[in-house]
Amino acid sequence: MTRRRFIADSWTATTASLTGDQAIHLTRVLRAEPGQIYDIVANGFLHRAEITRVSEKQVDFTLYEELSSDAALPLHLLLAVFKFDHMEWAIEKATELGIARITPILARRTEKHLAQAAAKPNKPSPSPTPSKAPNRAQAIKKSLDQAQPTGCPILRSLIAKGGM
Repeated sequence: MTRRRFIADSWTATTASLTGDQAIHLTRVLRAEPGQIYDIVANGFLHRAEITRVSEKQVDFTLYEELSSDAALPLHLLLAVFKFDHMEWAIEKATELGIARITPILARRTEKHLAQAAAKPNKPSPSPTPSKAPNRAQAIKKSLDQAQPTGCPILRSLIAKGGM
């Protein structure tokens, strides 16, 4: 059985911490307790780690030996902007495959309203209905749980036609 793997939000040479949704999932769903062992990716390296302290919004670990792992593919994916739910799916799958960098681009046939929406940064919507634009960083985090890579792909800024 494989051990659960998490990517640390902050770390030092001997410790790591999870915060936010990861910590909440670990404490509420997995019922984390001090002494439990998990695999933690800190600074791009995979470590065996033991939980030292658990609170509702933060879980602290002591890092032990570094484990061997597969490196991310040194590939840079240029992904044309298309309908947002499909775009989010493509980003998730690229992350699961281990792509190192993802750059959304505006292609000649990108629809105008999609290009305008993609150029806007993801901000919380003041209206009660959620924004149609997906949170691309959240799509990456969601797929990291599935793929269990040692690194997180770099999501670069949008490039317009001719800007490469």
